[in-house]
Amino acid sequence: MDGGSRIFSSAQRQGGVHVLMSDVDILIKTKLKPREVIAKLRSEGFDEPFEFHVVNEKEFKIYKDMIPELREI
Repeated sequence: MDGGSRIFSSAQRQGGVHVLMSDVDILIKTKLKPREVIAKLRSEGFDEPFEFHVVNEKEFKIYKDMIPELREI
């Protein structure tokens, strides 16, 4: 990650229910290319159940407005 990266998660679940098939959505705000960030995370062993959303500053603002439950981790 770059030095300015920020990582967020949300308690939001489909229907408010956590089940074995649920994934863990992680939002990463960075200046790096999404493909590179995700490839690095996968190579470090972060696979299922994680789903990564890698966004820039502009895209982050959209997510933040759509998902009020976002919390920085």
